[in-house]
Amino acid sequence: MRSQPLATQLAALVQPVQALILDMDGVLVDSEQAHMDALNMILTRPTSPAEFAALVGLGAADTWAWLHAHHFTAAPLDQFLAEYDTAIVRRLAQSVPLVEGIEQVIHAATAARLPLALATSSRRVWMEATLRGSQLTHIPFQAIVCGDEVAHPKPAPDVFLRAAALLRVAPAACLVIEDTPTGVQAARSAGMPVIARRSAWIDPHRLHAATLLVDDLHPIATALSTRGA
Repeated sequence: MRSQPLATQLAALVQPVQALILDMDGVLVDSEQAHMDALNMILTRPTSPAEFAALVGLGAADTWAWLHAHHFTAAPLDQFLAEYDTAIVRRLAQSVPLVEGIEQVIHAATAARLPLALATSSRRVWMEATLRGSQLTHIPFQAIVCGDEVAHPKPAPDVFLRAAALLRVAPAACLVIEDTPTGVQAARSAGMPVIARRSAWIDPHRLHAATLLVDDLHPIATALSTRGA
């Protein structure tokens, strides 16, 4: 399949889809820099872009564990989360840019009457601040699942399986759009096809398990808009 043109691959991939599940950071909004800025405000020493890239896609507890192990913070988990909640909510209130092409994807999915879900490693307080600050509360998500609401965050499949259950759609019939290795692994473990968006934060070789890789989201919107034509 991968030897075929991208448009052909996407058309075949979206044809049987019954629901679309989006990651938030790096798919809906280009928020990694905002998270890095907020994180560095509360650490003993700031992370570099390369160090922060190791954290992209991790849940809150796993992020703290990495930072604690590498001596970026001595704070216990509860204190770290309280301080970071305050810092990131303040930063997200300033708004963060949308990922280019995501508006077209959402419009195409809505026009095709595909149920939409948001499945993120972020805590609910971060998710709410993101949607509110970037004026995205109007998006018609039928389900939203956050990393602090499941037993195991990404790379475990819990957030995606929970989203599919809320949508009442079989996991194999859900298409996921992701941008991190942990997200790709979570989707595949859930039995879902997953399109990974390349970004400056992640080495694309780490996304090899994705069903398809894309440089931007516009081709996905095109495939969804012509689905069934």
